[in-house]
Amino acid sequence: MLVEMNLATISMSGMILLIAASIRGFSGFGLALVSVPLLSMIMPPMSFVPLIFGMQIIAVFFGLKRTLQDVQWNQIVPLVPGGFIGTWVGLLLLYRINPEFLGIIIAVAVVLVAASLLKGLRFSRHFSKPETAIIGMLAGILNGAASLPGPPVILAQLVMPNTNKMVRSNLIIFFTILSLLGLTSIVVGGKLNETHVYLIATSAPFLILGTWLGERLFYNPVMFPYYRRISTYLLLTIGVMKFIEVVLKIISPGN
Repeated sequence: MLVEMNLATISMSGMILLIAASIRGFSGFGLALVSVPLLSMIMPPMSFVPLIFGMQIIAVFFGLKRTLQDVQWNQIVPLVPGGFIGTWVGLLLLYRINPEFLGIIIAVAVVLVAASLLKGLRFSRHFSKPETAIIGMLAGILNGAASLPGPPVILAQLVMPNTNKMVRSNLIIFFTILSLLGLTSIVVGGKLNETHVYLIATSAPFLILGTWLGERLFYNPVMFPYYRRISTYLLLTIGVMKFIEVVLKIISPGN
């Protein structure tokens, strides 16, 4: 059942997207990672999943020229086939592995790698195409099993010797491709309706403002040098929040 549209719901979802879009505008990621847990408190997944896909696609048009100038397609294209395969594997695992157990493993792994990045973990080379395909497969597995495709790709981008602009642009394009695939599947399956379109339209102004604010921060000469560190702290926070979310589900199974 879709959520009933009213001013309170639209305002709350708009504020959530404003915050998430600001983070995405700065870091290149975080729109779904930040907004999904909050949106799930006010509407069911069948309402906010098309919304997130739509927002990701709309957001890419702001600063698109800069993004296309800095994106490294040789690091993005190999992710896609592995992501397709991995998603199917993840969906199979979804029905065979305890989701709380999997969530804890993901959260701990994200926290440990993010902490290592803060300690100075860096690679002196870029990943090869086969290695990138494996990263894409890992992202796909997490997408299918836990709806959390971001961490492997984000971590890989932060650890490689890319410039800040390259990292951000690569992440923006990767998540846009995922959203295009996701929204296409919803449209082809006949699951997109007027309520979804209305929610996307009313949320767009909040997204635009948040994206603008985030981009202003990214290109600010004071903030720009701290991009990697801020992004790593953001990823660390996401890992901790995921751990807390899973623990709460374990201790309160009835909720």
